[in-house]
Amino acid sequence: MKIRTIIAAIIAVAVVSSCAKKLDEKVLGDLTNLKTTWDETTTTASDWSNTLKAEVAMLDSGAIKLKADREALKNPAKTAVASLDSVVAACAADAQKGKDIVASWETFSADWTAQTSAFSDFKAKVEKMEVSADSIPAQLATFQSKLDESKSKLEEWKSTLNTLKSNCDAHKAKFTELSAAPAPKGKK
Repeated sequence: MKIRTIIAAIIAVAVVSSCAKKLDEKVLGDLTNLKTTWDETTTTASDWSNTLKAEVAMLDSGAIKLKADREALKNPAKTAVASLDSVVAACAADAQKGKDIVASWETFSADWTAQTSAFSDFKAKVEKMEVSADSIPAQLATFQSKLDESKSKLEEWKSTLNTLKSNCDAHKAKFTELSAAPAPKGKK
């Protein structure tokens, strides 16, 4: 009789264990993949933040130097004056666009930190089975969408910054060309 009771208890435990809530393997895999990609994006964004600030500072100092160089020019060719001023203004405008990216980045960064916290909380709740299994896919899709939007925004900013840097290099080259134009004769 004791053996039958023990066997019945073992079977009961096995049945209860097999019926216990388990996290769907696909959901767990999706969650893990999203977490990995999220962390990679966070690292990329953080690294890029340092690059952004350094490169915008270089754009700004380049614009300041170009302005100072323009002011230091003595008697530039009259035909070059408007063009020189235009190049200096364009360089200053590009530097301002860089500063605007930094300001947008700061807002984005604060939001990204909040989203990362929300995602971490969600992941912990899923792992503890505190989230309805039916709602998990929709919430994962929402976080995936936020991640995709953020990655897209980072790529857009990177592209814009690269364009600004190219523009700045072109402005400097044009300035050098224009400032080398011969001064009017008879003036020193």
